[in-house]
Amino acid sequence: MAASPPAVVWQKPLKGLSALALTAEGDLLFVGSDAKIHRTTSAGEERWTYALGDIGRGQPVVAPGGQIYVVSYDDYVYALTPDGKLEWRYKLDGDIFATPALRTDGSLIVASTAGRVVALSSQGQVLWTFQAGAGIFSSPAVSLDGTIYFGAQDSTLTALSPDGQVKWKFSAGSFVFSSPALDAQGNIYFGSSDRHVYSVDPAGQLRWKVQTRLFVNASPIITQQGLVVVGSFDGTLYALQQGGTEAWTYRAGAPIAAPAAQLSNGDLVVGDAQGTLHAVSETGRPLWQLPTSARIDVSAAISDSGMLYSVSNDGRLLAMAVGQGPASGPWSQWRSVPAGWGRTLTPSEITARAEQVANTPRVSVAASAPETQAAQTEAAPPVQGTQTAAPRPPLVPFVLDARGLMTSAGSVYVPLRALVNALGGQVLLPGKTEVTVRVGAQSLSLPAAVRGNTAYVQVGALRSLPALRVQWQAAKREVRVITPDRVIVIPVEAQAVSRM
Repeated sequence: MAASPPAVVWQKPLKGLSALALTAEGDLLFVGSDAKIHRTTSAGEERWTYALGDIGRGQPVVAPGGQIYVVSYDDYVYALTPDGKLEWRYKLDGDIFATPALRTDGSLIVASTAGRVVALSSQGQVLWTFQAGAGIFSSPAVSLDGTIYFGAQDSTLTALSPDGQVKWKFSAGSFVFSSPALDAQGNIYFGSSDRHVYSVDPAGQLRWKVQTRLFVNASPIITQQGLVVVGSFDGTLYALQQGGTEAWTYRAGAPIAAPAAQLSNGDLVVGDAQGTLHAVSETGRPLWQLPTSARIDVSAAISDSGMLYSVSNDGRLLAMAVGQGPASGPWSQWRSVPAGWGRTLTPSEITARAEQVANTPRVSVAASAPETQAAQTEAAPPVQGTQTAAPRPPLVPFVLDARGLMTSAGSVYVPLRALVNALGGQVLLPGKTEVTVRVGAQSLSLPAAVRGNTAYVQVGALRSLPALRVQWQAAKREVRVITPDRVIVIPVEAQAVSRM
């Protein structure tokens, strides 16, 4: 029997959109759906925000001195002080989706969806520029010798010298959204929309490629055991040996676009498109699952103190006490370190990181529910090959923001997108008076109303789905929507609800 997941310490609707970066003090940095960069404490309490010109998906980058770099769809890269003051900004020629890479000299490598790659000094001065043959969504990675690698929409992986000259280009069979990961020998690993995982050596020669059943937009990691771990839209997490042979696979049951992250004890955590966090041992054995509020397409972040943070697509952040820091592999999490540098560490940096992790006190761990005797007993060694998902743990309630609610003739209406995301479903057919949604394997038409530019749906109509229960709890002034894998709590406070 699989264990229960660690306790959820907190979960809050913080408008998170990008992957999280972690500071040396344990604070969280992320870009929100409100087009601001947020800095919060480890408890999710806001320290400050800074308004950008647009939203962004790139992970913030924290330099060793505390300077913060962040990119946005407004074409700018921003440099901020640790307390959120603008130092400088630089405009590229297109949206910036990819996370910048921070080089050892403090300079940045930034790439845009227009295909421009720019090297900027820590003071914002242009060092050189390069024009790729197509847009770049793949976050650049920098090797120990300074070589810069990135994928592009012309189906290539490009290697640039430290001064921006082309060293080589490798052609995959389709787009390369995936960001490269680098092992200790300098080999490069990435996925492609052509349904393959690739390994290329530092000279640009193919080492191997492994086929999956659907495209691989997720970015690989390299575990501390040397495995290449990456998810595919076929719903499988693949663990590959350095030579390209399969070590094991794990079926998540939903598409995987997020990179995995490894804990110091070897366990791996990855989110899927249905909003479930999966924990798997270093040998592929299922450990636990935790349903969250919406799709997960960014990597979990692991702090040195043993906190795990996850961002769902509805902006909600979740914190769990896992009691393990990040693994010390060559690229055992997306962007190589919690601060998001995106490069291979030097030997002195590896030593400094190890000392920092060792000197950071660990949080205590509590399971989300008492484990049975069977769960406490060590499981039998897994057989090689595909592992199946673990049984679902006890459900964790997720609370929708009541400020968007409306009522009409005694019925509660909520914003369509918020409800469907919370249920892990999708909108099949929108409309002004009726919408069709899919929840799990079932489809349903719901009464709808449009106010301004927002579509609302009637919560009570969900009762017609046999797999769902809708409960009104008068004492708590809340509606609960209960599915087989999650509980959605909708507070209905009179002062917070508008009437249609």
